[in-house]
Amino acid sequence: MKYVYMVQLDRSATDSDSIETELYEDYDKAYDRYKDIISEQLKNFWKNEVNFDTDGDPGEEYEFFEEDNNSNESDVYWHLSLKYDYYIHTFVDLIRTPLYTKRSDEPQYIVRYKENEYSFRSGVAAYIFHAGILNDMGKRKADILLEYVDPVYDCYISDVNNTNLGKLADYIAENWKSLRKTDRYAILEKYYSEADL
Repeated sequence: MKYVYMVQLDRSATDSDSIETELYEDYDKAYDRYKDIISEQLKNFWKNEVNFDTDGDPGEEYEFFEEDNNSNESDVYWHLSLKYDYYIHTFVDLIRTPLYTKRSDEPQYIVRYKENEYSFRSGVAAYIFHAGILNDMGKRKADILLEYVDPVYDCYISDVNNTNLGKLADYIAENWKSLRKTDRYAILEKYYSEADL
């Protein structure tokens, strides 16, 4: 089976955030780029202020998670953020994924609601859609339900805190009017400061 390698940079500051992805056919080139991005981020984004000790610990004001097996057998990642300001972070991932020319074997999750069928590629997205139904998000229009799925999903997969998906989905539904146009990190910050966890 052939694989492709995606190098993804998810960078966020208090005034901006961005996600950049690059695809490679060759693992070694992808891994070299992955390491280059980490070096660039430490130099430019973190302004050389983060100093790792001999055990790879950046200090108590930071949260750091790393998997760097460089084996071409599984994903590697490097996630650094400020402990008390989740907005400030750099997440670098090297993701190994099979290359399919036809994805007919990909699972699909079908939800039937109000005589319509909705198809999702992820069980998590289908669960969020169901949570939206339980929270009356589709009472007026099913389009609102579909719009609601994306930010909840983005928040859930971006969070490193093992968030309870049901509580997060309920919180966003209850505050939908004020959160509808809010970015995922602002939503997470409000969730952790306001929600009854």
